[in-house]
Amino acid sequence: MNNQDQEFKIAAIVAKMLTGELSSQEKDILNNWIKADADNIKLFDRLTDKAYLADQLKTWNDDADEIGWEKLQARIRPQQQSNIRRLSHRALKYAAVLFPFVLFCALGWYFYSKNNTVSKQSAQLVKVDILPGSNKARLILSNGKQIELGGPGERSIKEEGGTSIRLTGNQLAYERQAMGDNNLTANTFNTVVTPRGGEYQVTLPDGTKVWMNAASSLRYPTKFTGSDRKVYLSGEAYFEVTKDAAHPFIVNARKMDIQVLGTKFNVKAYADEDYDKTTLTEGHVRLTAITGGNKADLYPGFQSTIGYSDNHIQIDRANTEEALAWKNGMFIFDTEPLESIMRKISRWYNIDVDFSNPALKQYHFTGRIKRQENVQHMLDMITETARVKFKLNNRTLTISPL
Repeated sequence: MNNQDQEFKIAAIVAKMLTGELSSQEKDILNNWIKADADNIKLFDRLTDKAYLADQLKTWNDDADEIGWEKLQARIRPQQQSNIRRLSHRALKYAAVLFPFVLFCALGWYFYSKNNTVSKQSAQLVKVDILPGSNKARLILSNGKQIELGGPGERSIKEEGGTSIRLTGNQLAYERQAMGDNNLTANTFNTVVTPRGGEYQVTLPDGTKVWMNAASSLRYPTKFTGSDRKVYLSGEAYFEVTKDAAHPFIVNARKMDIQVLGTKFNVKAYADEDYDKTTLTEGHVRLTAITGGNKADLYPGFQSTIGYSDNHIQIDRANTEEALAWKNGMFIFDTEPLESIMRKISRWYNIDVDFSNPALKQYHFTGRIKRQENVQHMLDMITETARVKFKLNNRTLTISPL
């Protein structure tokens, strides 16, 4: 089976899986395909994202898509057509979403046979786009062992001392533990690291939930044993902290400690940003600058900013929708400099960015777009209003003036 046949077959199998029509043999084929390559795992996560599929299926039009499928079938070989014919009408709806995504964004659209001449219009369809990020991370155990996280299925591991961790495609969860002393020392720490192009959710031993954005790391004790619950963050994460008045929860970020009893807040503390920001949505937190010890209280609907070059804590009203957009599957830009926007895009799509003229960094852009859109859609939207053009070569994006 050549690559083109494989693309159509996998797309048809995924469509049947979503409608419960998958045979045991097809299930084996799908599992083998998923395990064969890390990119296949990433693509599978994307294609089985319920929010994405629900949104795409809203635009389904039976008559229009039937015509589209007839045109597609007229251009492909008979053995590929048979993959489509075996789909039920319900599975065909999913395939209408899955096929363009598989062929457009991951494996290439339709490669003409040797006897066909590629027209200018078709050549544009062959372009392979950069996929958005997905659920993936790495767990680094206290003994140095590393475990890759993400992908289908569920598993559990036992740590030294008997701690149990449950791993799923998008979440790592510890079994709930009570505070207190045990045979684990206070310096027994694990670390979860999300790469560029990754995000993941962690449920800590005390039940606190943490959503980690791309290019972030969270270091935490495998059991909270002291007078407080302290974790260490680099990057960005959203916290929903389990209440425990006797044991305050503390997030140590790049420039500050954030102390809470039970609350919900977002922390952005990337090394390549000029400021650390904390946005509070519920509860009350106290901020302490690591250098100088300046303190400030933060209340719901407000955001703190502390600069890289000073220790001053500034409190302002927050645009919580914008601050939490990444967690809710969105990019929201409000007159944001292009340099800041490109840092976010670089982390999520795992690409490098090069400005041909430094002045372009200060161009501002306002807009919103779903994080699960491919990068070309994102760039096209920015181009419409930001007076810049983009050139994507492999994974390097060059930005130039129009």
